[in-house]
Amino acid sequence: MPDAPPLPAPPFLLRPYAAGDEGEVGVLLFPAWQGRGAASAAIGALRPWAFAAVGLAALTCHHAAGHAAMAALMRRLGFRPVPPRPDVAVPCGWECRAPEAMAAG
Repeated sequence: MPDAPPLPAPPFLLRPYAAGDEGEVGVLLFPAWQGRGAASAAIGALRPWAFAAVGLAALTCHHAAGHAAMAALMRRLGFRPVPPRPDVAVPCGWECRAPEAMAAG
């Protein structure tokens, strides 16, 4: 079996955005990197930093309907589904609250 060609770099675009006490994260992966844990590692590392260092109360993520891999990733990372928002063009939304925010209700 011949060696696979090198994967393109960088493997993904991680786009964090914050307004007020809420942040939003989006990930775009090259097809060769999908299913390799890159998005999980990136969002998993961003989440505690966003809560502890930046002081956000919540992180959100939105994706197109039918994107089963992203929905599964959000569940694994502790995000919960939220109703669609009128200011977001894609229908599937997820939210993860900071531990302090979850304890406060």
